[in-house]
Amino acid sequence: MDFLIQLLGIIAWIILTISYWQKKKLHLITLQLIAYIMYAVHFLFLDGLSGALCNIAGIIVLFLLLLKEKTKKQCLWMILVILLLYIPIGIYSYDGIYSLFPIIASVVPLMSNWQKNISLIKIGGIIGSLCWLTYGIFVSSYATLITEIIFIISTIISIFFNRKENKEK
Repeated sequence: MDFLIQLLGIIAWIILTISYWQKKKLHLITLQLIAYIMYAVHFLFLDGLSGALCNIAGIIVLFLLLLKEKTKKQCLWMILVILLLYIPIGIYSYDGIYSLFPIIASVVPLMSNWQKNISLIKIGGIIGSLCWLTYGIFVSSYATLITEIIFIISTIISIFFNRKENKEK
């Protein structure tokens, strides 16, 4: 059974990764919704309530980001709504300090996505991945350990190459 739970996490990551290759926004969002649901189930089976609830909240955040994109405005009020979404998750799912890591992992990249500086966005993503990685250790999600390490390494490489290209210009 543990193998199937870990496999579910890996498949969720593959679907999430494939979502970023989509040309149509609807396809991207649909695949991400599927991935977030799979991640939620993955963490539920690992008794990771905080991780499961954060993935469910991620579905709501996806819809808010679609709304933001549709209005083509900064929509700073959404940040407050999203932050308020995570407070009850933190209260309800609190089971020690480790249960706060998925909340941090969800909020930090979200906040950085409102920035215009791509390097800050990437750093926010790395911080989020480090938090998911830490949480993965506590709930024994080997899928999370593997996928977050891959993301962190690839994002660091991306930052390095982008800085190198910017210096050459």
